[in-house]
Amino acid sequence: MASSIYAQDKLLIGIINNKHDTNFWYKLVLSESKEISLGQLQLKNDNKVYYRIWLNMQIIEIETCQECKPTCRVINYPNELVPNGEPPTDRYFVKIDTIGIDTSRNIYELITSSGVFSLPSEDLITGWKQGFDGVTYILEYSNKESYSIKTYWTPTAQGSLKEALGVQKFINEIESIVDLKDHWNRFTKIIPFQCYSLGAPLGCCKGLTKKQSKEYLYERNNYRQQRASKSKWK
Repeated sequence: MASSIYAQDKLLIGIINNKHDTNFWYKLVLSESKEISLGQLQLKNDNKVYYRIWLNMQIIEIETCQECKPTCRVINYPNELVPNGEPPTDRYFVKIDTIGIDTSRNIYELITSSGVFSLPSEDLITGWKQGFDGVTYILEYSNKESYSIKTYWTPTAQGSLKEALGVQKFINEIESIVDLKDHWNRFTKIIPFQCYSLGAPLGCCKGLTKKQSKEYLYERNNYRQQRASKSKWK
């Protein structure tokens, strides 16, 4: 069960769980936000309202305020996977697409009309089951006074649970409005990695010739050497 704390004059909701330890998903969001150079929503202190919806290696982010129109971005951010025996590169490839005004408005209207950001997190919903596979959707919300993070593991695995049906309906509709598959399909054509994550435990590798595989290996090794050199002189 999640609880609330105060930090930096902002109410933080969903950070501490019933074991009095920092929430796993909050740690993950902080880590990946840093890796892909996104600002951390819990630190936002302006008069805007922010929403982030974390999907499989994609994020939909919306911001708005009383005086401004909603704006939306799609962030694609797969991390590099390497063959067994190689040290990891820990690299992400990030591309941010800004969404048009009309589509941004439609997304914001869906958020406000669906009520999904008013739902409790999964650990507070009676009957919400957990598993090892599937996907966990993460919803972040922030304004000047408060920040919240909520998670929902595989709504399609929850049977007829009302809250799960609502979350999945929201995800389906927002993916359709943004045309998220089209964003991903165009993005995959420019990913510079031989293999990359599709969200644990799934990954994807390009079909390459031996020569191309050696070229990718050379590039990875060169990157590791440059990173090690920079770390040495810090």
